[in-house]
Amino acid sequence: MPSERRITIYLEKEDFKLFKVALKKYKKDDSKLGREIVHMWLFNNKLQLEAKK
Repeated sequence: MPSERRITIYLEKEDFKLFKVALKKYKKDDSKLGREIVHMWLFNNKLQLEAKK
């Protein structure tokens, strides 16, 4: 059964190239690296929103 928290993203060509480089550099599979990137992005935005309060 699919999770309601699943996120699907589509990368631009240049972003996909960088993503492939990062996969090799950090030795992670695409789903783990993708989760970490999204997590960092969400956390960073949360900090920015908190700072505006």
